[in-house]
Amino acid sequence: DGVDAYVELDRVASDGLCDWQSKAFTIGIWFKTSKTTAQWLWSFGDDSNATTYLGIRIQQNEVKAFGQDTGTALFGSAGTLTVASTDSGGINPADNAWHHIAFVHAGAASTTCAIELWIDGTRAGVEDTTAEAFDPTTFALGVLSRQDHASRVQFLDGAIANFQVYANAAGSGQIAVMSTAPCLNVSRFDPAYWLWLGDKDAF
Repeated sequence: DGVDAYVELDRVASDGLCDWQSKAFTIGIWFKTSKTTAQWLWSFGDDSNATTYLGIRIQQNEVKAFGQDTGTALFGSAGTLTVASTDSGGINPADNAWHHIAFVHAGAASTTCAIELWIDGTRAGVEDTTAEAFDPTTFALGVLSRQDHASRVQFLDGAIANFQVYANAAGSGQIAVMSTAPCLNVSRFDPAYWLWLGDKDAF
């Protein structure tokens, strides 16, 4: 609702399934919104540190991935990867249409092009990982949530559907299926460990 509503899914973090340096993973999410100010689709956080987080933020004409561990970049030089609407593969997230964003992590530190950001089935951005480690303890949909969910900002004012977390670095074929329609046949993405189906027009 853009005010205080979010979904807490801490097991995504606490089960160690998305450990930064040792596990490859893919997070995909369908969303739509007409709000133009900054809002988060999902975020990992830390129990005690507000400068440790990983997630996807959208705002008018921009999709941005953030990755920081106590203020140190997890990827790139600044811990950010931005795709503007004017970039190849970019979108205006505030057009009130359904869009799909996938964040792919190859599961290795200090690796070239280990981070990929896919938007509506197009590989829109890549970045190198740094040597920094990150072991998240919390996870939330629809907000930037840190410090054991005590610090929450920039709530999503919109809709989320078909949130997907897979224990592999998805390739173009898998991304094509994820971003074309909600995938009800989970076996096509083995091994999968989270699949949350919300309301979506395509159903």
